[in-house]
Amino acid sequence: MLLSWLHKEIPQEALTLPCDVSHFQPNPWPAFNINMSEKNNLFVTYQQDTLISVRSKLVTSVRRDLGIEPSLHFRLSFNHTCNLLAQSLPFLGLNGLAEISTHDVLASTEYEELSIYWVEIVSHLTGSWAMENLNKQFVLEILGQQNTYGSSFHGAILRFVTLLEIDGSFWSSAMALLQPYAQFPHRVLQFDVFHPVGHGLLYVFAHQILNLGTISACTVHVMFSHATAVSFSSVALHEVLSRSLAVCAAAPASHEAVWCAQGVFHTFFEYLHGYTTGSLTTLWPCDVLPFEQVCFWWLQTFKGDIELCTHAKNKQTELACLFGFSAASFRRQAVPLCHANRNGTNAISVMGLFCSNLMRQPLRWISADEERGHICINGSLDTLARMKYSYARSDEALTAECLRAGVTKQICASALSDESYHIAEWRVI
Repeated sequence: MLLSWLHKEIPQEALTLPCDVSHFQPNPWPAFNINMSEKNNLFVTYQQDTLISVRSKLVTSVRRDLGIEPSLHFRLSFNHTCNLLAQSLPFLGLNGLAEISTHDVLASTEYEELSIYWVEIVSHLTGSWAMENLNKQFVLEILGQQNTYGSSFHGAILRFVTLLEIDGSFWSSAMALLQPYAQFPHRVLQFDVFHPVGHGLLYVFAHQILNLGTISACTVHVMFSHATAVSFSSVALHEVLSRSLAVCAAAPASHEAVWCAQGVFHTFFEYLHGYTTGSLTTLWPCDVLPFEQVCFWWLQTFKGDIELCTHAKNKQTELACLFGFSAASFRRQAVPLCHANRNGTNAISVMGLFCSNLMRQPLRWISADEERGHICINGSLDTLARMKYSYARSDEALTAECLRAGVTKQICASALSDESYHIAEWRVI
């Protein structure tokens, strides 16, 4: 049997054994090298002292825009911060402004209280503001130069989508600008093109259907005010999702459609799902919408509850739910990824332990251990595959973990290949 370890009785405590993480250490992000136009005037060779000075001013500006209740920042406009970006552009260039939010801020105790908001506000805002006010092609050329600019790149594409007409010409218009990046050989950049397209679509239809007001660069993340002051009917949210996903489904390629749907569900579950009212099923909206696996990936990211899957009304939905649970829960239990013991013996891998334990959970439709094991491994491999871009010291370490779980060499090689497409977010771990 391919997954022979499924029948081993392994206690839950085994998942908490000491780990050998020698093969799994944080990696520096790979730097991209995107060709820039000779006329691109948004790149400036800046002075480090200037960057430090502007960064300090941005911290003050963000604090001012956030006000006394930073948890409500999605209801605030960042006019002061946007003005500062405009004033600083001639001295730092867009490359310097993007560098500010990826510098050593997150590791600095000086800005510790801003860390939770920094990437969300300054990085996304920088890209969004630039896309609204500067040459669109030049903006993406700058923000595509380094993988570390990913959040600004996200913000730029999100805002670009909100500026387009969402009709039959949408993808041809979008790809006219995005094609060079969508074809770039590195999966992280490819994903970073289509995931924020999904963000942007969700924002467009949410603002239209839920009457959330206008979208601008400096308020592009405005989705709600406060949990106690807002609610949205499930009927309206279903319409928002359906229309967004319909556009994703028309993407040039199937994997691009899936990545677009990832962006839709990411925004939905993070900002809207918790404020839904009306008649709902336990698995809503994943049991009534396309891209089930993607939807359950996000539902289980927030819920992490295998018992949710017992409410599935058919086998397909239960399989999608189990896939989502496996991908999300394996990430939580196995990051940082490690072997089952510190001595590195031939013990079952953490992925094997996780899926073996999952076999004893009661489900309604999936009775065969082999079938259940495969869907668990597929979900877990979705998480394992993206670790090569953020955590694994080598491809060999990932392959060893995959093989240690009882998966064949052929499946491991295919799942972990640079040519393989996955549902999981490549960047976020």
